[in-house]
Amino acid sequence: MKKTLIILIISFISTFSFAQNSKFTIADEINYLLKDDFFRSTLAAVDIYNLTSREIVYRYNENMLLHPASNMKVLTTAAALYFLGPDYNFKTTIAHDGEIKDSVLMGNLYFIGGFDPDFTSKDLDSMVIQLRENGIKKIEGNLYVDVSKMDLLFWGNGWMWDDDPSFNFPYMSPLAINDAAVKVIYSPGNVGDKVNITLLPESKYFKYLNESITVESDTSDFIITRDWINRSDSIIIKGELDIREDIDTVQINLTNSNKYFLTLARETLNKHQITVIGNCDTISVAEPVEELISIERLFSEVIINLNKESDNLSA
Repeated sequence: MKKTLIILIISFISTFSFAQNSKFTIADEINYLLKDDFFRSTLAAVDIYNLTSREIVYRYNENMLLHPASNMKVLTTAAALYFLGPDYNFKTTIAHDGEIKDSVLMGNLYFIGGFDPDFTSKDLDSMVIQLRENGIKKIEGNLYVDVSKMDLLFWGNGWMWDDDPSFNFPYMSPLAINDAAVKVIYSPGNVGDKVNITLLPESKYFKYLNESITVESDTSDFIITRDWINRSDSIIIKGELDIREDIDTVQINLTNSNKYFLTLARETLNKHQITVIGNCDTISVAEPVEELISIERLFSEVIINLNKESDNLSA
């Protein structure tokens, strides 16, 4: 990671037309950079430490309380490239125990999570289609989602509880799907009627309370949220919406991403006419299982969404 950070610093400095001369120190170069007109209306704080010599190289406003915000993603990416490498694979797997006889799985089916941050309903659908093409039409045992690769810390240090239920405040899960969120599509109904609501994807997982109304006057009190105070994934729609408003979409994070994935998995199996006889639950796989299908995503692909879209879940 040291080399990566040094490259970032040198690249940043070299974008300015400063004469490269051995008599100038790093401190001289940064001081010159900070005199640029750009910084007249900008607060800047710099703290550079040499990890090899264990010496402070440069400090400027180092005690100023600034929010690094999404600039931190650059360091997160650099650290991941150093420790994991661009060829690291985020792998989501379908596995089973027991035997497969005449299109019937005489055992349990497992979805094993690998923290793929870009896994979507389309990926889930693709995996289940492959399962059907492998000849499996019935599962006599249970359906499990394996989330054993995760500890209990679904938020990182410093995340603010009152940012919930923002889409940019996702709950971590090895089996996060659709950015660990749900899209709510809304549009005006007839005047006096409730606002039209569609969830994407549609799922029986959600319960929602629609106390909204379509009106003829301009209004700004329409809201779509989640019962986050009670740590529930129930959707709440309330307030007035002007009939002249266009169709629009909001995204809301989910508290129980694991249960949501489990529900979508069963619904997708049913859609493709694969029957599950047993129960559904989360589990940590202890017994030997046989891998059937997997979807892999390179970290080099994840980086694009992580930094270009500034995706918090990916980070």
